[in-house]
Amino acid sequence: MKEKNFILIEMIFLVFLVPFMMQVNAYAYDESVTTNKNPEKELIPQKVYGDVSENSTHKKVVYLTFDDGPSKNNTPEILDILNKNNVKASFFLIGKKAELNKDIVKNLYSSGMCIFSHSYSHEYEKIYKSKEAYIEDFSACNSVISNITGEKSYDFVRLPGGSYNKVSKDMVMNDIRQYLKSNNVKYIDWNVSSADATPYKVSSDTIRDNVISQCKYWDVSVVLMHDSEGKRSTVEALPEIIKYLKEDGYTFKTFKDTDSEEINRMIKYKILNR
Repeated sequence: MKEKNFILIEMIFLVFLVPFMMQVNAYAYDESVTTNKNPEKELIPQKVYGDVSENSTHKKVVYLTFDDGPSKNNTPEILDILNKNNVKASFFLIGKKAELNKDIVKNLYSSGMCIFSHSYSHEYEKIYKSKEAYIEDFSACNSVISNITGEKSYDFVRLPGGSYNKVSKDMVMNDIRQYLKSNNVKYIDWNVSSADATPYKVSSDTIRDNVISQCKYWDVSVVLMHDSEGKRSTVEALPEIIKYLKEDGYTFKTFKDTDSEEINRMIKYKILNR
């Protein structure tokens, strides 16, 4: 009798557990799921891919992007790697860090890197309190960048956590997105994530493999990386990432030299103005 009861309990357990485990696995591999611990995990569209077939008329383009800098330790090394490989990238800066590292910002600018706002403070509760709070922060960051470089950089922006992060209120984010669109500011997300946004250490091999495996699906790849203080593994992974992308026939571009055809593809792939 005990054995029959045990079997019955086991069957009931499996009936309820299996669907639950399938749901857990679905979320574990869906990088569009966002958590408060890691609001930038991630905005990768899962069902829309670029045309990477041999018959594609599109040239393969990659935009390397770096958020949360500049930092004294990592940004100069990243810049050195980019310069040695004759590659341009886009840097989305935090204004208060830029104020503390003006020489690094000047070096980025003089090297032909693309510089735009990521935010002034990167404090989610402050930035996303309201549309007005975001505009104030956005304007402050742009003022810092223009004061250092002598050039206005208002055309593109990357929102902290992405344009559909789950930390802020949906209504506030919608107001912010509409404000940016109405002022001809394009907000850029990403479709390739290095996964270096996590507060935990990620190996350089993992970062490299993340970028390479995801770029294979896209003819336009916008790669999310970070050049902030703790991202040593990103620096270490960058040379191999560049080497692979060059060998695979990608053209490196920044958002200053993108064209309308690529803009349209990024909109289609839900990378830009999503």
